[in-house]
Amino acid sequence: MGKSYTLLAHFLSPYRPGELVETLREYDRKGRLDWKLVLYQANLSFCTPLWYSRLRQKGLLDELPEDLQEYLQVLHQANVERNEAFQASLVEILSSLQDMRIHSVLLKGAATFCDGLYGSSGARLMGDVDIL
Repeated sequence: MGKSYTLLAHFLSPYRPGELVETLREYDRKGRLDWKLVLYQANLSFCTPLWYSRLRQKGLLDELPEDLQEYLQVLHQANVERNEAFQASLVEILSSLQDMRIHSVLLKGAATFCDGLYGSSGARLMGDVDIL
């Protein structure tokens, strides 16, 4: 895990952009900045779309190499489209449950469609929709 995990955690944290830019520069000065390892860690942790969202929210995309920016943007957009499909399915399911007077509760990722927790519909990587 090590340094790439720590750097990724800084990106995902509520750090202010100025503090994060300084952390990036410090990592770069010490020769500890390896974008491939950070990307590997983000993919391993299933948070690559969230990483992109946080970079965009904090105005830090320009700190990354251009090819990495493009990759993250394409991956995020694909996840937006995937989550929109999940959301459309969820609306159908909930409508059917409501018609049958079955009470339901959205769990985990499905609940994030309602609360705006991540600030972007493509930030959370999901594999299914959980309903109680």
